Amino acid sequence: MPVRVAVVNGAPGDAEDLLRWLRTDPAGSRTEPSLTGGDAEQMGAGEFILAGIATTVALADFLLVASTWLDARRGRAPQGRRLRIERLGDRTSVTIDGASEERASYLCSSRRPRERAV
Repeated sequence: MPVRVAVVNGAPGDAEDLLRWLRTDPAGSRTEPSLTGGDAEQMGAGEFILAGIATTVALADFLLVASTWLDARRGRAPQGRRLRIERLGDRTSVTIDGASEERASYLCSSRRPRERAV
């Protein structure tokens, strides 16, 4: 299942930094992340990271790796920086502001509302 990750309220270069982090982490690199521009209908959306996830466990691992990146940069983060991660198959998304297994399990669960901020 493909996922799209956006750094919301981030600093310039955040998407590239997150991409490097994902590529150096064993769980993150297995998803073969890549950087792409924002959707045409989302003016000023910036860049997204696209990743391919094979299993629910891999998705949970990916979310934890991405959340850990966010936590590691908390001291130099702009106010309100967070990650929005969307499963492209059914457009389910979650917005996270730090590492949490509960947040990862939300996106991986079979029963969920369309979007939830945590």
